[in-house]
Amino acid sequence: MEIDVYSDGEVADYVNQNYVAVKVQLDTALADNENIRSWYGDAAMLAKTYNIRSYPTFVFLSADGKITHKGIGYMDKKQFISLLEDGRDAGSQCYSQYNQFEEHKLPYGRMPALAASLRSVGEDEKSKEIVEVYLDSFLLKQNRVQALTRENIRLAAANCEQTKSKCFQWLFANRSQMDSVMGYDLATRTVSQMIFLELAAPKLKQLGSLREAEPQISMWTSMKEKIGEKYGSYFSGRVVLDAELQWYSKRHDWEKMADLNLEKWEKYGFDINSGFEMVMVNNTIFEVIFMHCKNKSTLDKSIAWMKLICAKSPHRNDFMDTYANLLYKRGDLEEALKMERRALAINPRDEGISKTYDKMLQGQPTWSAN
Repeated sequence: MEIDVYSDGEVADYVNQNYVAVKVQLDTALADNENIRSWYGDAAMLAKTYNIRSYPTFVFLSADGKITHKGIGYMDKKQFISLLEDGRDAGSQCYSQYNQFEEHKLPYGRMPALAASLRSVGEDEKSKEIVEVYLDSFLLKQNRVQALTRENIRLAAANCEQTKSKCFQWLFANRSQMDSVMGYDLATRTVSQMIFLELAAPKLKQLGSLREAEPQISMWTSMKEKIGEKYGSYFSGRVVLDAELQWYSKRHDWEKMADLNLEKWEKYGFDINSGFEMVMVNNTIFEVIFMHCKNKSTLDKSIAWMKLICAKSPHRNDFMDTYANLLYKRGDLEEALKMERRALAINPRDEGISKTYDKMLQGQPTWSAN
């Protein structure tokens, strides 16, 4: 930001006209000069006082030194100017609004956005406090149609941290309708994660401490029954599958990991509209299945998933490369070369894909020898 944002004339003019700006280095380095070192004590005090845990952090203070607003992380020029504008507007300042909340003067309609804003700057406890009041005093008293909005669902999911919370109870009771509103299984996924933390994670930790080489089938069955009694068969299957995946992933049991991931995608799917999820599936298929598995049925199923992903994202050459490598490993040389040429056409300078293409032409393995 020093080069791209702070030095921009428009940014500099706005800051100079509206703020008294002070820049303080909070981390330390061996190369720090004496001037920077002389600020160490003050820097530590500032970090503690204003809850600064990541850099860069932008803290906005009133004339009497009280915090009014905060922003965290890299921003481009447009984002930074927007932050600066919010810093001058009491109706947008997250800490000023929080003070209104404490005085019982903040309208319910502004609570979701404030909770999200506070969470984004690391104020998780304040965010949870607002969410609890919003749920108790307003949301749970609304009819279902009024309550089930995308903003409310996101708010509950972001602040759900345990199965005993009211966020969890609301998500669990309305998960099907919520997933329909969101267009993907956000509520169901959040519920599953909380159940995992309650009933699966402690057992996995216990097994790890005992250094058992292999859990007995009865252990997975017992876990499934316990979850099923409390939350139903759907979640017992999904959570235990996640528990098995975690167990075998830590042990690099590639064949088992491949089978479990394919089973998970087949039973529960993934959000095909989420770029992040497609990247995660692509990476798993490449790093686990392509690099380490030889079973034809496993390769066939993975190829089917990558065909779907490539159709959804036709400009991602990394997805095409995974697809091509799977085809090549299965023995479909011509189709593999065709797909790899498409990947190279998107970025002819991609050295990794270029080298892979040459290996395919020479009949050399493109996967791990292990």
